[in-house]
Amino acid sequence: MRRFFKASAVGLSLLWTIYPVSGNCQPRQEALATITAYCLKGHTTSGPTTAAVHRQGGCLALSRKLAKDLGLYRGPGKYDYRFGIIIEVAGVGRFIFSDLMPPQWEGYRVDIYYPTLKQCRGFGVKKCQVKVVTQ
Repeated sequence: MRRFFKASAVGLSLLWTIYPVSGNCQPRQEALATITAYCLKGHTTSGPTTAAVHRQGGCLALSRKLAKDLGLYRGPGKYDYRFGIIIEVAGVGRFIFSDLMPPQWEGYRVDIYYPTLKQCRGFGVKKCQVKVVTQ
């Protein structure tokens, strides 16, 4: 009986090191994401309009998975994210995290607001490093 408990304790500790509990994980500092642009006018998830945030320094929407993995979800509510954080997209610039992408957009995705469709089409689709500048 003792041998069984020793073996299971060793196995459990080995399993714990391979698959840590989510509360013990540190948020990522940066991640590679697919970057697109949008020109939909209206209110952001954080409250102000996209145009108002754009005038303050650029509006950015993150996918829910990317926002959580960057440590921007503070839970437990559906929209308990740390909006207003500055996010840097390598080669593009710095933007204010003020919006969430729809839930169907999975993975690591970023949407940057531009006022016109012409600017969005000119931006295209890119793969870039994304990192949190201010906590």
